[in-house]
Amino acid sequence: MRHPRPNSQEVAAAHERAGRKPEAAALYEEIVRTNAAARKVLSYRLVMIYSETGETNRALAWAREVMHDNPDPPAYLAAVHARLGQWKEAREILEHEIVGNTNTVRAVTLRWQLGELHAQAGDCAKASKVLVEATDLARGTAMKEASRRRLKALKGATR
Repeated sequence: MRHPRPNSQEVAAAHERAGRKPEAAALYEEIVRTNAAARKVLSYRLVMIYSETGETNRALAWAREVMHDNPDPPAYLAAVHARLGQWKEAREILEHEIVGNTNTVRAVTLRWQLGELHAQAGDCAKASKVLVEATDLARGTAMKEASRRRLKALKGATR
């Protein structure tokens, strides 16, 4: 009985699981060049792999590719910068988006993301300030309880 040959994507995933991320990334990039249908899914994987391996320029290049299909491109790019430890860049993107925003739901979620970023960067005072703003904005919405929980969790983590 013949076993089917694994396809390139299966081989790349196996490399990734085995911790051979550069080999996985090389295969994923090859697949993306020849298979437009796989591009959307594998672009996300490439961002993750290059972020994990410290290849900042490649991670950001693939993040820009992913942004085309993301519902909130700036927030996604800010998250990638944060994942890379680029707190300043992530913060600037989020603060810029907050200033120009008029949608309540987005205003709250951007502040949640900014609060998380400040907490990750070790600035719990700023994180708390931003989460209080989010909670105030969330009054009268379905997001109110979630916002309160986030603020409570931050305060519990800083004691």
